[in-house]
Amino acid sequence: MKLPTPDDLDNGPELAILAVLESALRTASTVLISIHPELRSGTGLDDSLPSAPVVWIAENLIQQADLLELLVDRYRAALRVPLSFCTDNSPNF
Repeated sequence: MKLPTPDDLDNGPELAILAVLESALRTASTVLISIHPELRSGTGLDDSLPSAPVVWIAENLIQQADLLELLVDRYRAALRVPLSFCTDNSPNF
């Protein structure tokens, strides 16, 4: 994760809080993986093995955090696209 520069913030002040959000998401995912060693493989939980509900929820939180990070990246990319380049209100990012 690259912290926004002052020039970046001139063009998109929201990038500051998005950098904080991204850092928090990564930290939360790392802590959840640390607390639940069965998530360390990175391959997901095996449906045939019993796991506590909290582990399944932790896995889902990590997956959702990954998706939110992707959306933050897309938002950041959309800020770099000149408005004149967009022909409608729904660019495909």
